[in-house]
Amino acid sequence: MTRPPVEQAEVVRRPGAARRETPPAVERRADAEQRPPRPIRVMVIRSITGAGGGADKIILRTAAIGARRGLQMTLCAIHGRRDREFDLPQRAARAGAELIAIAQRWPGDPRVFARLDQVAREGSFDVIDSHDYKANFYALRLRRRYGVPIVSTAHGYTGNSLRERGLYYPLDKRNLRRFDAVIGVSSDLCEELARCGVARSRLSVVLNGVDAQRYRCDDSIRAEVRRRLGVGEQDVLIGSAGRVERQKRFDLLIDAFAGLAARRPQLRLVIAGAGSLLESLRARAARLGLGDRCRLIGHHGNMLRLYQAFDLFVQSSEYEGTPTVLVEAMAMQIPIVATDVGGTTELARPAEDALIVPPHDVGALAAAIELALSDPIETSKRVARARQRTEQELSLDHRTHRLIEIYRQVITERGAGR
Repeated sequence: MTRPPVEQAEVVRRPGAARRETPPAVERRADAEQRPPRPIRVMVIRSITGAGGGADKIILRTAAIGARRGLQMTLCAIHGRRDREFDLPQRAARAGAELIAIAQRWPGDPRVFARLDQVAREGSFDVIDSHDYKANFYALRLRRRYGVPIVSTAHGYTGNSLRERGLYYPLDKRNLRRFDAVIGVSSDLCEELARCGVARSRLSVVLNGVDAQRYRCDDSIRAEVRRRLGVGEQDVLIGSAGRVERQKRFDLLIDAFAGLAARRPQLRLVIAGAGSLLESLRARAARLGLGDRCRLIGHHGNMLRLYQAFDLFVQSSEYEGTPTVLVEAMAMQIPIVATDVGGTTELARPAEDALIVPPHDVGALAAAIELALSDPIETSKRVARARQRTEQELSLDHRTHRLIEIYRQVITERGAGR
């Protein structure tokens, strides 16, 4: 039923009574309450090698979603001048994110800080968010100049060089004690930083998230993607993805696959990702006689499409922060077997969302793969629970909301002179 129009009541004043004026302060307060809050201007600093990894995908997606949530992010990507695999500007353009690429001629190139300083001076940012040890060093220098609060997002310490392990990582953990806030992508990582002296009051766990509306299975293209990979309709395709470096332990996955392939002739394995171990792992697969049943395809520019081909996703890592590929596979409704490292079980709950095994155990990895493939009823239940989780607490919207809360807190505390 339509409500009748409300008539305006006639205002009756006493003869000679003056019209009451609204005080200016009240008017200003009312105007401020009606105006939408000003966007939070964030300068994001990240040092990237090659095509980057899961952290870089999260940064780009957060910038795109954040623009609709009151974040105005400028991404500053530091990269090698001759790095031909560096493709973040193209990916940022597709995501609708603002990116400034800063080429360095050598580590410690003074032109890098000069350019960052120019961006910070001209941008009038509310907060700086840095994402690795090099970026953290630059963020500290910028705060000394401009007094802007600084936040570090710690994704983990995955490098294996003596310089990283012996110098850069210990120095970075000391530097993080001076940040206004530190975000760890897993509880394990936050505990590690707390043991290194970072105040617990400044530590927050913010898990990686996924855009579940974008990452969903699409049966209409599955057959075509599999055909391009050389995978038949009756084949069972195991997939994995990540930087082809030691931490991912793709060698163990290949060994587990070799044992299974001997008694399951329909099995196939595809590993997507670039890295220093790519050729040695291809040689390993050849020595095991796997032929074209095991393919390491290098960097893949469209993981969303590649996921459509997988029947099972396997993570074999010995170290992780919170693996982006894992939460993507959950959203794509791909059954999962994963090692119990880093924040893996904070994303995929053991036996509820995925089968979880200890790291470095080829036998346990192979047994879990066998179980996932031989018990489709229980596997489908885990898949459904995992998908639901990505639509709720592991959504990128939820992650962005937590990020905004942290930014607002450090801005307020810095303004109050903490």
